[in-house]
Amino acid sequence: MGDVAPPRDRWGSDTWALTLGGIELCSEEPAAEIVLDRVTPRSVVTPERFQATIRRMTPTLRDEAREGTIVTPLLGSRGTPPDFAEAYSRGGTALAGRIDPLEGAVISRGCEDADDEPYLFTELLVTAYAQEGGALVTGFDIVYTAEGDEHVLEVPWEVALCGPSVEADTTPSC
Repeated sequence: MGDVAPPRDRWGSDTWALTLGGIELCSEEPAAEIVLDRVTPRSVVTPERFQATIRRMTPTLRDEAREGTIVTPLLGSRGTPPDFAEAYSRGGTALAGRIDPLEGAVISRGCEDADDEPYLFTELLVTAYAQEGGALVTGFDIVYTAEGDEHVLEVPWEVALCGPSVEADTTPSC
């Protein structure tokens, strides 16, 4: 779950974004190849836009990373990857690794190998965009194909961009 209040000052745009990570993508079936299709949000207050990307990290990408960039999975940050350079991000730290579109991405690493190498991971990044009123996503679905069959993984993560449209009794952290 992630939530953040909107920036209190004006930054030249009415839209702002929150990016959450920390979901490592892997296959429960080591020999299975998973092809990602899309991520669809379930919303109480619909975000202006909801985008999913993947971030790939390898030991080589870690070694090549600029000093000060994030080489571990992202918890969350205001703004958009990889640089979080928006004025309202207030100096957000850039991500090391490679950011790729989610659609068509192939996941082949087995989950049992996930803890073997700390700098070898594929992470799902979701970015929700809202205006001053905020947005509330109560979960999202990852749609993917494995062995020719379409599957849906329901993720119950709440993504709250706090604002007057997001009621505090629904999301106490706002």
